[in-house]
Amino acid sequence: SPISGVAAHEDSYVATAGYDNHVILWDQRTRVPLARVAHDHLANQCAFSPDGRFLVTSSSDYSARIWSVPDMRLRAVLGHHEDDVEMSAFHPTEEKVATASRDHRVRVFDFGGDLLHVFGGHTADVISVAWSQDGREIISSSDDGTIKRWSLATGGLVED
Repeated sequence: SPISGVAAHEDSYVATAGYDNHVILWDQRTRVPLARVAHDHLANQCAFSPDGRFLVTSSSDYSARIWSVPDMRLRAVLGHHEDDVEMSAFHPTEEKVATASRDHRVRVFDFGGDLLHVFGGHTADVISVAWSQDGREIISSSDDGTIKRWSLATGGLVED
């Protein structure tokens, strides 16, 4: 089954997301699978937290999920999406995750799964999301042809 996303943390772990709905955590050195978890639909992307203790997976089941590494125990389900979640990204220093969804919105959650912010303004699928280095802003790209910058402080659009 095709691999749709891959992530690595230092020299220890690699994670793969696949169209068979599965996410697999691998030992990077031995290439042995350590754990396998599943979404209810396609697993699109995955990303490690900066410290490597968590993995976030993005899925066409309208959720993102946070897992602890290396046991891959489910830590939180990030719901509230109205369409596929294409990508998720960990905040550089705080326990927050930003998600990009085909429902045209960017969302921010805490590690408990609580929804903290919803940023609406794109007019098509949001495909990718990234945090600024200081973690105060989120940058998103969309099939509407725009890149937008969002402020956590104001909860609004900084720049188109």
